[in-house]
Amino acid sequence: MHYNYCLKICFSICLFYSWHITPFNCQLLTKPQLDTCKVFRSIEEAIESKQIVYILDLSKNKLKTFPENIIKLQQLQVLMLHKNRLNNIPKNISKLEN
Repeated sequence: MHYNYCLKICFSICLFYSWHITPFNCQLLTKPQLDTCKVFRSIEEAIESKQIVYILDLSKNKLKTFPENIIKLQQLQVLMLHKNRLNNIPKNISKLEN
């Protein structure tokens, strides 16, 4: 349980870091705008619609490895991975621009 908590904190730090290196030409949506976005719940569906994916919820999917395809989601701003079995998060997560 403690390890999963540490992993969540590490992931949050990675996202925080990636948000602060966002290029100026990328605009983040506000909380009210995000509240109106569709929540994608599968990586396959998200990849098919990658230009409009702002929120991806892969919680409770028993994932053991980080889905590398997530890096292709150029507009992604919210990524939920809790209650999975991830052991690590790859360094290339910083390639997420939003």
